[in-house]
Amino acid sequence: MNKTEMARAISLKTEGQTIKSIVEIIDTMIDIIRDELKANNQVSFQSFIKFENKKVKAKSGEINGIKWQKDDRLVPTVKLMKKFKDEVQNEKC
Repeated sequence: MNKTEMARAISLKTEGQTIKSIVEIIDTMIDIIRDELKANNQVSFQSFIKFENKKVKAKSGEINGIKWQKDDRLVPTVKLMKKFKDEVQNEKC
């Protein structure tokens, strides 16, 4: 399912919202999550999903005689919450 298909599914379950307005809401939500992660804040939806940054330590090495180095950095991560995973995993295929 892509963003437009999600917006269409949401519009079928809600009244008075156009697909275009729902797409704008989804885009805004993504922008807010991105901004919060840039500010090193965690975003979580209880019983669903958590977005947070993970600190990755500096690395260095050598490949074919060329030295390289990466500094400490924050990498965004996504974690599905246990309750959500349990609900989905219990469904039969």
